[in-house]
Amino acid sequence: MMRTASRCGPVSPEERAKILEKIAKAGYMINDPRFFNPDAHHGSMCPNMFTSAAYYRLAVAALIPSHPKAKEWFNGALAELKQEFDDWVDPQGGMAETPHYSMVILDQWLASAVIARN
Repeated sequence: MMRTASRCGPVSPEERAKILEKIAKAGYMINDPRFFNPDAHHGSMCPNMFTSAAYYRLAVAALIPSHPKAKEWFNGALAELKQEFDDWVDPQGGMAETPHYSMVILDQWLASAVIARN
């Protein structure tokens, strides 16, 4: 039976293991270069997609810190996000993305910073 918000209770060890397994599968998927490769040119016209992909990598890695690849995934994603911040914001505060999409980027940079800090 699927739980709803009103029916949530403690998660059994078996349920926790299944959840962590699914998170790890997502981690492998989003860290595959075919998912979204920061070195590829296909996304050069939509920088926010690079940010989204890096944010997902960082968040998933943070959810499973004991996974053997988590530190690699986390550090790689954090390096991508730091590079974006260094390269995409000019001294006057201008962004490499349009105003609307720059808000998407800012939101994900902030969330990533909170995750990295914790």
